[in-house]
Amino acid sequence: MLSIEDNTEERCADENLAIVHIGLRNFIDAIQCGKQLFIVVKEVRDMAGQGRAYRRLGIACRNLGNLDEAIEYHKQELSIAKELGDRAGEGRANGNLGKSYLDRRDFNEAIKYHKQELSIAKEVSIRDGEKHACTCLGIAYRCRGSLNKSIKNHKREHSLVKEGGDRAGEGRAIENLGITYRNLRDRNKAIHCHEKMLKINKEGSDRAICLPPPNFA
Repeated sequence: MLSIEDNTEERCADENLAIVHIGLRNFIDAIQCGKQLFIVVKEVRDMAGQGRAYRRLGIACRNLGNLDEAIEYHKQELSIAKELGDRAGEGRANGNLGKSYLDRRDFNEAIKYHKQELSIAKEVSIRDGEKHACTCLGIAYRCRGSLNKSIKNHKREHSLVKEGGDRAGEGRAIENLGITYRNLRDRNKAIHCHEKMLKINKEGSDRAICLPPPNFA
């Protein structure tokens, strides 16, 4: 069996490649790298590495529409995080499971996992996790027809992104509120939200014109 030191470079390469392929939306290549990563980390019984491999595989499968596979991978990710006592990892795994069930339109399961994600994010003070959970809960509740609960979560989403100074995120949160108000047939509030969203989007466009081109070096 290889030592941890013997395959460190290989593990890093496989993991970095999987991350890059996911970012580039090359999900088939990401799955190949994720599977190779899993083989390498399993050889040295690197449980944390196995959890990361399952996460990359689940994300790639979900984006390819292979939702049953994604759910199985993310369940393994969650199991390892629990075994390691990694509460932040457990929160991420719950979020990944919630998104997979949301894509499968199993809204009750999505809500169950995103509630767990939200609870853990609050416990370990991960604002991005809390924001993600509120966004997904708002969408899941809206799709299920629980519109007041959807509004409550999107308002919290809006509060979190506003506190963080994320204007683009603020626009998305306001858009989510507008859609939910429209479903509630509250046209005045829906119009107000969409007008605010357009204003924020215009601000973003104006700022983008003034920004220098990105440095690709």
